[in-house]
Amino acid sequence: MFVRFFQKGLAGFTVKTRVVAMLMVCMMILTSFVYVQMNHVTVTVDGETVKMFLTFENQKDALLAAAELDVEQEDKVSVSQNEREINVKIKKAFPVTVVMGKKKITLKMTEGTVAQAIKKSGLAADLDAKVVPARAEKVKADMVITISVRTSKTQTEKAVIPYETITRKTNDLYEGEKQVTQKGVNGEKTVTYELIYEDGKQIDKTLSATTITKQPRNEIVSVGTKKKEVVSAAGTLAFKKVINVVATAYSGEISAGRITCLGKVPHWGTVAVDPRVIPLGTKMYIASSDGSVVYGYCTAGDTGGAIKGARVDLWMPTERECNAFGRRPMKVYILN
Repeated sequence: MFVRFFQKGLAGFTVKTRVVAMLMVCMMILTSFVYVQMNHVTVTVDGETVKMFLTFENQKDALLAAAELDVEQEDKVSVSQNEREINVKIKKAFPVTVVMGKKKITLKMTEGTVAQAIKKSGLAADLDAKVVPARAEKVKADMVITISVRTSKTQTEKAVIPYETITRKTNDLYEGEKQVTQKGVNGEKTVTYELIYEDGKQIDKTLSATTITKQPRNEIVSVGTKKKEVVSAAGTLAFKKVINVVATAYSGEISAGRITCLGKVPHWGTVAVDPRVIPLGTKMYIASSDGSVVYGYCTAGDTGGAIKGARVDLWMPTERECNAFGRRPMKVYILN
């Protein structure tokens, strides 16, 4: 219809003119049709539009060739099309370096996590190894990921197994007496540890095995239960402890009117002691080792400036008796 209308409009022109005009109209119609059928392509790189053009192509490789852009293998390219609108998005890969000890791998990524970068690098990282930045962190351009190098080794040590002391009561010994009837001997064991190192520094030590190479032998100590007794003029006396002392005497004639440290008048049976050795108020029986000299029953009831340590001073009525006693070794039986 359009052609007939156009022909009527050219009715007054020559045949040649009408043919040229018809050809021009056909070319215009054909060009318009082709333009409408071509794809409109928009190319963005890292979110920035870098090119726009028309093409009949709609495949990725052909579109990239038409765009004349340098795209590396690691770059991420996505193509989306809506009718004749095609969007080509290019995300450029950036360098990420993974370092583990003396090993250093640089790779290119467009996205992902530190853990994925480690996996891609091919470096075998211990799951417990320290990683900086953290494994879950997103990678970014020029990031350096450091993996601590973990190593382990076995260490063997000798260790002592202490013996135990066992006590057994016996009536063959007096109360307070002890006797080792079996001497204790320490045992020995071999202990194996696993040592964990991180970048050459020890961070853990774990016991992995124990082998006893020598069993310990317990020490046996016999403890006396037999009552201690001393034969005196008054009969047999039970005591709990005996102390060997050096004894002297002081007289009532010289110390007339003197009051003991306990506020009492001294009398026969009052003994001056060192309270650090024999507490004041302690009931005692004092005699020589062979029983030839007997002071008898007495009480620790006084102190003296010269009475230090295992020394006692026995009260006697007269100076003559004190001189006759002099200084001599005696036994102090601490009574029950």
